[in-house]
Amino acid sequence: MQAKTPFASRLAALFLAVLVAMHLLVTLDLFFKFFPATPEFLTMWGISVWAKLLWAATCALGAVAVLFLYRRAWLGFFASIVFCVGLYFASVQLWGAVKGGFWLAVGVAVLALVGAVRSNNSFKPNPLRGSA
Repeated sequence: MQAKTPFASRLAALFLAVLVAMHLLVTLDLFFKFFPATPEFLTMWGISVWAKLLWAATCALGAVAVLFLYRRAWLGFFASIVFCVGLYFASVQLWGAVKGGFWLAVGVAVLALVGAVRSNNSFKPNPLRGSA
């Protein structure tokens, strides 16, 4: 029988889904420019195309991390770390510094680590546990 996903991993997945949704809103604005044209947004829209693509790729990595957190806690933890790294570089390119969303993502990664440590699932099935 497959072990149930730990509560900490499910909570991390929920928080990460909210973070990805918020960052996806920024990504959509980078490409479609639907927020008001204030000086801050004009500066934000002026970043390079590769930085915009990095921001979009970071959102995709976050979505993958959410799925992994529900299925395999350790893979979800590692994917959330990759999300944090991508978010760090994307934030530096977009704002010139890391903002609160990055630190929330770090907190989610710590929560994902707690869930991974508490999980019984590993990278591959254990034949001693029986069939799933």
